[in-house]
Amino acid sequence: MGDDYLIGYRLTTNNATLQNETLSISKAMVPCKGNLTSFVRLQRTSDESLKTTIQNHEEEFLSFAMQQPIQLKSNSLISPLFQNSHDTLTLPAQCYAVDFNEDFATITLLQ
Repeated sequence: MGDDYLIGYRLTTNNATLQNETLSISKAMVPCKGNLTSFVRLQRTSDESLKTTIQNHEEEFLSFAMQQPIQLKSNSLISPLFQNSHDTLTLPAQCYAVDFNEDFATITLLQ
């Protein structure tokens, strides 16, 4: 099996307007423990980094990753004069085993 990576994601909006989007990827310093479960295969070129591959297929990766528990924090302030909402969606860092091939990366969730 390939290398283990910790991958997390956070999206913040203010009044339904995107304020910040962060994809964090780091190679695990020690092998992750757990069973290999579901996986996704993303097309890539041979010299493309994991972060670039995920960013190029962001919707597909996030659909796969968000099958895991996510955190949603929402704050709203409503008054007669204005309305303000602030929302944060967080996909906590999870461990994934990643195998690279010339044409694709196989990303497998470890649980």
